[in-house]
Amino acid sequence: MVKSLRGFIKNANKVGRTEIELSPETAIGMNKPERYRHDLIAAIAEDSRRITSELGSECKVELTGLNSRIEWQRVSAIDLVLYIPYAMKVSGCSAGSSKQ
Repeated sequence: MVKSLRGFIKNANKVGRTEIELSPETAIGMNKPERYRHDLIAAIAEDSRRITSELGSECKVELTGLNSRIEWQRVSAIDLVLYIPYAMKVSGCSAGSSKQ
């Protein structure tokens, strides 16, 4: 089995920046994660809209750190999660302002 895997790796068609290495652990990476910045910010904005909707329209949501670099983390052998480390501060909500 190992011999056939080594043969596959040796003969595999490598396209673009593809690299195939035989090692005990699978590695996965991300090139140019900044191309996903607008999608991530849109998801963060939607989250803050939902929070405002649930807590009341007079609530103020302040987001800081959106200018941070996009980071990624491996969550499985073939999956990455992208995120922008940011902070959310919610203020100005009155006790009776949440939706019923």
